[in-house]
Amino acid sequence: MTVEESYFAFLLNKVGETQHIELCKFLYETPFIFPPEIESDGNRAVDGEEMRYEFIVYAGEGVNNVAADESLEQLLPKPCSVLEMLVALAIRIDRDIMGEPSINNVQFWFRSMLCNIGAYDAPLPMAKGRIRSWLNREYDRNGSMFRLQRPYRDQRKIGIWEQMSDYVNELSTNGGF
Repeated sequence: MTVEESYFAFLLNKVGETQHIELCKFLYETPFIFPPEIESDGNRAVDGEEMRYEFIVYAGEGVNNVAADESLEQLLPKPCSVLEMLVALAIRIDRDIMGEPSINNVQFWFRSMLCNIGAYDAPLPMAKGRIRSWLNREYDRNGSMFRLQRPYRDQRKIGIWEQMSDYVNELSTNGGF
C-alpha cells in the first residue's frame, strides 16, 4: 500500500466512513478552495493539512526520522483537499463544540455536512456538482453545509467556522442540543 493509499484509509477511519468510497476519493482529489477575502477559511485548510502530520505519527513513523520525512514529502506538496478539511472540521467540532470526543460525533458531523450539501447519498455525478457548487459558494444566504432557518447574516460571506457557529447557535436556541 502506498503512502497516499494509507493516508486516504487513515482519513476514512477518522470519520468511520466505509460506504461512500468513490465520493471520498473525489473529495480527496479536490483541492479545498475558498474566497481570499474570507481569510478564516485558511485556518480550515491548515487544520486539514495538519492531518498529514497526525498520520505520520499514527503510522508509527514518528517524528524526526527518514521514513516520516519521505512520507511527508509525498503528502505535503498538495494543497489541502476537501476531504482533509472536512475530516479535520468534524474532529474540531467534536472537540471544541461538543466537548465529548467520540468517533460517533465525528462520524455524525462528517456525514451531516455532506448530507446538508446534498452530496452524501446523491449519485456520484450529482454529488460532484453539489460539492463544486458548495466550494464556489453557489448557494443562498441561508447556507449549505450549515443551513440556517433564519440567518441574521449572509452565510456566503463568512467563514466556515462562523457558519458552523451560527448553525449551532440556531440549534441551541431551537432546543436542538
